[in-house]
Amino acid sequence: MDRDKNRLELVRQYWVDCESILLKRAIKIMGDEQEARELLQQAAVIAVEQFDSNKISSSSEFARWMWTRCKWLGLDRISQLKRWVDLPELVSNDTPVEYLSGKELWAKLLDQLPKSQKQIAILKIQGFSATEIAKTLGKKSASVRSNWRHAKVTMLIALEEYFNE
Repeated sequence: MDRDKNRLELVRQYWVDCESILLKRAIKIMGDEQEARELLQQAAVIAVEQFDSNKISSSSEFARWMWTRCKWLGLDRISQLKRWVDLPELVSNDTPVEYLSGKELWAKLLDQLPKSQKQIAILKIQGFSATEIAKTLGKKSASVRSNWRHAKVTMLIALEEYFNE
C-alpha cells in the first residue's frame, strides 16, 4: 500500500514539473486547447496505471516518457474524432514548422510520407477503418494496417525532431 502511495506521489510530482510543456506540445499537435487537455487527461491515466519508478528516476525522463504516449494518443484521437475530413492542401515546404499547428502541422508531416502511406494515413486520420480503406483502395487489410503503422512511426519521428529543434 505504501509503495503504491509513494509511486502515485512521484507521478504527481513529475506531472506538476512537466505539465505545462506537455500542454504546449499537445496544443500544437491537436490544434485546440480543449482537445489538448483531453489528450493530457488520457495520458495522465496511463501515467497512473503504467508508471514504473524503477525505470524513470527524474522529471525529464518522465516528460520524455509521457510525450511519447501523448504523440501516439494524439494521432489516435485525431482519427477517432473524424473531424479532419477537410485536411488542408499540403503546406508549402518553405513554411517554418513552428508556425504550424493542428491540421497544418499534420499536413506537413503527411507530405513526408511515401505515396501509398500518405494516402492511407490521410484516410485513417479522416476516421476510416483499415477494412474500409482496403476496400476503397483495392488492397488487403493487412497491407493497410502495415502502411498505417509505418506512416505513424515516420510522422511521429518527424514530430519529435521538430520539438527537439
